[in-house]
Amino acid sequence: MTESAGSAIVAARDAEAATPARVLFLRRLLRNKNIVIGAALFALLLAAAVLAGVLATHVPTRLDPASRLEPPGAGHYLGTDEFGRDVYSLVLHGARVSLLVGASPCSSRRSAAP
Repeated sequence: MTESAGSAIVAARDAEAATPARVLFLRRLLRNKNIVIGAALFALLLAAAVLAGVLATHVPTRLDPASRLEPPGAGHYLGTDEFGRDVYSLVLHGARVSLLVGASPCSSRRSAAP
């Protein structure tokens, strides 16, 4: 090994040692495909929940008995339920409730210890 190659290795080690632990942790996380895919799916769900009012094609609570139990189509992406409500709109607005229920234990300020 030449002296320049040896000094390059030492310089690389010094640069890695100078890198903050947080950056090294994020690099390691981003190498894991499962974490990246899970984070992308969570971000997609979060965006759909936040933008539910914009993305929904119908009012989720509006009853339309004339169009009950319709199959998926251009007017209703996921069809309608037994009351004629648009299932796609129900799913989008339901994502808000699901995320709120999932986040509520995380935001609780009560401690379990006495």
